[in-house]
Amino acid sequence: MIDDAWHLDGHISPERYIYAFAMIGETAKARDILADSRYELTDHFFLALGHLALGDIDKTFTAIEAGIENHNVYLLHTLIVAEHWDPIRDDPRFNEMLALLDAKVTHTEQYLKDHKISPAAQ
Repeated sequence: MIDDAWHLDGHISPERYIYAFAMIGETAKARDILADSRYELTDHFFLALGHLALGDIDKTFTAIEAGIENHNVYLLHTLIVAEHWDPIRDDPRFNEMLALLDAKVTHTEQYLKDHKISPAAQ
């Protein structure tokens, strides 16, 4: 079924399929998608999950950081609580990502406005 979906819309969001193929044991297919220069891999949430499923922890953290920097809504909402991040929670870099996440979420212009915090007060 995943292979059929890949053929239908894999070119639209290939990052989703890296994770899917890795999770069903088709790691060669997942790695091929990563290596294919035709794809611009920009969904950092799914890219991080794909790297995690393939066991590449360094690239997982690189994708998480890029996703936080780009305000990827999936990362902003899942990093703290989602179970799929459990395998990397003990890595010291995970706490660094949580601190970055906190800074990106709590220091945005909208957050400061909503909580009546003056940017100068920080």
